[in-house]
Amino acid sequence: MRFFLLIVLFIQMFALGQSELSETKIDTWKQAATDKSLSNAERMEAYLSIIHRTENQPDSVRLDAYRELSKLATNEEQYQKGIAYCDTALTTLSSLNFLDRKLLEIDRANVYKASGDSEKAVAEYLRILRELEKKEEWLESSKLHSRIAIIFKNTERLDSAIDHLEDAIEQAQKVNNTKQEASALMTLGNCYKAKQEFDEAEEKYLESIALAKKYGYQRTLAGNYNNMGSLMRMRGRLDEAMAYFERAVVINKEAKNDQWLSYNYNNIGNILRGQGRTQEAINFFQKSLQIKERLNDDRGKIFTLLNLSEGYAALGDYKRAYENRELYTNVKDSIQKVDQALQTEKLSEEYQAEKREAEIVQLSIQDELNQQKIKASDERIRYQNFLGWLIGIAALLFLAVAIILWYSARNRKRINEQLEEKNAQIRLKNEQLDHQHREIKSSINYAKRIQSIILPSQLKMDAYFSKYSILFMPKDIVSGDFYLFEPVDSGAFFGVVDCTGHGVPGAMMSLVGSSYFSKAIKEKNLESPAVVLDFINSEFPKALATNDVTITDGMDLALCFLNTDRTRLIFSGAHRNCWILNTTDKWRDREVREGRDQRFDDKNVVLLELKGNRQGIGKSHQSQPFDDIEVPVYSGDRVVLFTDGYVDQFGGESNKKFRNSQLRKVLIDNMFLSAKEIENVLVDTINNWRQEEEQIDDICVMVVDI
Repeated sequence: MRFFLLIVLFIQMFALGQSELSETKIDTWKQAATDKSLSNAERMEAYLSIIHRTENQPDSVRLDAYRELSKLATNEEQYQKGIAYCDTALTTLSSLNFLDRKLLEIDRANVYKASGDSEKAVAEYLRILRELEKKEEWLESSKLHSRIAIIFKNTERLDSAIDHLEDAIEQAQKVNNTKQEASALMTLGNCYKAKQEFDEAEEKYLESIALAKKYGYQRTLAGNYNNMGSLMRMRGRLDEAMAYFERAVVINKEAKNDQWLSYNYNNIGNILRGQGRTQEAINFFQKSLQIKERLNDDRGKIFTLLNLSEGYAALGDYKRAYENRELYTNVKDSIQKVDQALQTEKLSEEYQAEKREAEIVQLSIQDELNQQKIKASDERIRYQNFLGWLIGIAALLFLAVAIILWYSARNRKRINEQLEEKNAQIRLKNEQLDHQHREIKSSINYAKRIQSIILPSQLKMDAYFSKYSILFMPKDIVSGDFYLFEPVDSGAFFGVVDCTGHGVPGAMMSLVGSSYFSKAIKEKNLESPAVVLDFINSEFPKALATNDVTITDGMDLALCFLNTDRTRLIFSGAHRNCWILNTTDKWRDREVREGRDQRFDDKNVVLLELKGNRQGIGKSHQSQPFDDIEVPVYSGDRVVLFTDGYVDQFGGESNKKFRNSQLRKVLIDNMFLSAKEIENVLVDTINNWRQEEEQIDDICVMVVDI
């Protein structure tokens, strides 16, 4: 009996030891999984161990492990794995409640968004949102509204983003979650700022700041200070902007939020540079760059390196300016290559998915053909049985029929073999064409990114013009039209250019034209639009001439120079004109060239048309010097430049060209709208005009309000 009790006690002690050992392993894996100093691969291995190598763990532990695995896989750009982890959890964890399942579905939609498929992510978010609101899960539905709004904001669907954020704020208030409310208010301020509605943006930021201060949400408070600093900078209130950025720096230092601290330093540098304190600005740019290098934030480094290059150039330290510009170019090219590789991978995945769907359809068709063959075979057997009864009566006839059938079958076999050979050739040709198409499209998309580099940056134009818009609608992926902007000490040049052709040939011409414009302004320091046009006209044909062939293509161009005080406009045009508009009560007469320029009065609006020279760039063998047309401009004047793509578009009931007269009418009828609103009206007007007609040429329209 004692012996038996000793055996039982030994077994219990052994089981207890094994249990303690198992618990020790679980704790070790959990510690490794949450240790951010380890690599993502090591952490994923720890989470997999928690799922597959432990017993009697509740579903809540496995749920957390699957969700973290999905996030880590997404961070490693293993998007299919990220989706698979979510699907596996939804399938295998039977005790999940409604909210747990919705959170997993949201994680899966997050993977779609991270992989670049924003539209699919939004569709999933909206489906989940309806279910959450039906169950009155207000906190999670509020967070999801904010996620959707951020996607809409990033894709410039600002009105939709604002609608979702207002819902997010209302639902956060229902459950009294002030942290989510403050976060949604801050994002709403960002949307109003993107719409240039600065008063509304400031109001929302201040509401968010009040909540963050009251409840101690330091991260939200720091974000709001940074956003307010950016807003004040855009409004020209630089001292207030500096104060907000400095407050953000204090909070981010305390929180050790190095990434946002680097953004704060970069923003402070921009303020100092705007105040002419260039050396101090460079010091802050250097601080920002050091943090971004430590964090491997290559995308953030792009703007800081560009700022350093421009800062050193302003100090006359061209060696350092060149070094930082070269670093900027290298980092930017590296990121573009990564983005291109990701896009290629995505296209490959889409192609494989389409290929699998096609194979399924093909198998379905083949199954249907097999059923038809079986049915035909049954009918043939019945027919052969019938013939069997006739064999005894008509043996000779049967023999004749058999010979005919054999000969026919041999012919069918030969024909089938020929068809199969032809089909193989067609499949091979289709594969070659598909490959060539992908290569060509990839090259054109890369050319589009190259072409976008020559276009003026929005930040540079925003710094000079407070109210303007640019309608830029290439006919193809790349464009022969482009627009110009370059500030100089005494003012700024701006204009629109229409190169011969469109698509890839036009884009190549645009690169040549842009380089000569940049050379005229930055190297030759030319300050008259006519002199700039003369310089380009003299140099452009040389770039297109070879030993054997001279290309007579060229470009049309409308170029303006606006002085720093915004009181004097100089225009010169090559086959393009300049329009100046204002309301009749604000119009001030100015001297025009009799017989050349033309004035239109309609609906209490005056439109003055300044006509350029009737010759293009590089097209005429007997070119005359271009003329400068100098006129005073006043507050409220609207300057409009455009290429011929808009007015030459076919459409309407009679399928005719749109023409200048109709464009004048659109601009006069909508003179009361802002420059940005005019852009939307122009887009809607030309789309309604052409309806089903193809766009025939590139379109570029620039509107600048004085």
